[in-house]
Amino acid sequence: MFDKIKKVIQDDLQRRYEQLEERFLVFEQRLYGRLADRLDGLENQLDQLSEILRQKASRHKSEDAENEDAEETPKTKKEPKSAKKTAPKAEKIIPDDLMKLPGLGNSMEKKLNAEGIFTFKQLASFSESDLENLNVKIPGLKIRYERYEWRKEAGKI
Repeated sequence: MFDKIKKVIQDDLQRRYEQLEERFLVFEQRLYGRLADRLDGLENQLDQLSEILRQKASRHKSEDAENEDAEETPKTKKEPKSAKKTAPKAEKIIPDDLMKLPGLGNSMEKKLNAEGIFTFKQLASFSESDLENLNVKIPGLKIRYERYEWRKEAGKI
């Protein structure tokens, strides 16, 4: 009789534990979803602010360069068209949908594309120096690359 009662109590505890675990998982998914959405929103705002700062900095640099050029030489000679070198033709790259990676949104994909990054293979093959150089051009890239493990994720896709 004692064994029967023990079995009933164990089954009841197991059932309650499973219910609590299910509730916790639902709560965790909701919380994670909200945090991920909030983080994406903040990262997009950071990207926008970084872009504004970059534009302002480039305007100031171009204004400074124009002022220096105006002081040094009033006229510059143009190279004849025949002297211009043509770049070798690159292989045609079929772009991947980089937004399949976690933490990589439309804005970041456009910035990567502007830097010539179109494929998962390119993302997976970044060296540390490549990442550092791109992080200067695309602020926040390195943090996301490491946080979301893009090298590993891109290698899987």
